[in-house]
Amino acid sequence: MIPAFVMSFLTSVLVLFYGYKSFKALDSTGEQDDVQWLTFWLLYSGLNFIEYFSDTLLFWLPFYYEIKFGILVYLGYFRGAKFWYDSALKSWIKSKESSIDSAIQNAENKAKGYADQAQGIVKEKAQKVANQAVNMALKTAVADKSN
Repeated sequence: MIPAFVMSFLTSVLVLFYGYKSFKALDSTGEQDDVQWLTFWLLYSGLNFIEYFSDTLLFWLPFYYEIKFGILVYLGYFRGAKFWYDSALKSWIKSKESSIDSAIQNAENKAKGYADQAQGIVKEKAQKVANQAVNMALKTAVADKSN
């Protein structure tokens, strides 16, 4: 069993390598590598999301980090991402697409509302601070002039 910190480091290096392969795919003329890396990142993001919630249970499994590393090698290097996308994920996402789009739109609307509210608060506070600074500068100027 390889220590978890070593496997975590190796996994990070592997993901960084796949990021570089994605960069190379963007600059290439063919579409096959684009599809490979888009499907990889789609599956990777889904697995990462699932892992966020299940990691406290999964890391107790023997060879968890080795298995995770192996899955990433399979998905990226052996084109497993494309296989799983074509055989299962695409049809599942298509069946949920309208629900997903609706949830994303609702989240974007809420986020925009919160951002607008925060922007208003920041503007109000900044205006107060600016007014206080101007008042303090005027008082200082008047005090210096009378001395």
